[in-house]
Amino acid sequence: MATTAVLVGTFAVLQVVQWAANALFLQWGGRWVGAPATVFRHALWAVVASTLVTWILCLPLFLVLTVRPGKAVLGLSAVLYVLLSLGLTWFIIARVLGTSLWRAIAAWLATLIPSAGYVLLTIFVVNPYLFEAFKMPTNSMAPTILGVHWEAPCRRCGSPAYAAVDPGQGMLSEQPVLMICVSVPRNT
Repeated sequence: MATTAVLVGTFAVLQVVQWAANALFLQWGGRWVGAPATVFRHALWAVVASTLVTWILCLPLFLVLTVRPGKAVLGLSAVLYVLLSLGLTWFIIARVLGTSLWRAIAAWLATLIPSAGYVLLTIFVVNPYLFEAFKMPTNSMAPTILGVHWEAPCRRCGSPAYAAVDPGQGMLSEQPVLMICVSVPRNT
């Protein structure tokens, strides 16, 4: 539950930061191309509206097209999704900033800079420090993690002891299996 809250909270914060950065760069891009409505409020509205429209309209199309198996259909649906989402984004930017479609595309190019920063932040900061999955080769969490585990009585106290199943090590292996006792916090 706490991990889910951290994940959702992190996603929400990063999404708001991305919207703000994209709006700032879209405002700069709009000024660069000479769009008449180049205030931050309009740029933010264009960024948020294009994101929400893309999520609402294009994502179901992408999901419907990817239900069918086959790499050709998946590739076609990805291309359709990208083209439709970009087209809608450019159209919304052109309408909100009051400019032509070609100038909207040129203004939109400036938003690629914070998007690249967002991707790098996600790859190098969020993923390794918050959400990277690890495989622990020890059995210390065996009693609490769901999954296949060996259970045997502890040699010292008779309480249940647990060990993670190692696919390369059979039951009749010559190596001793390290087990965690429920009552004794040491390997037995």
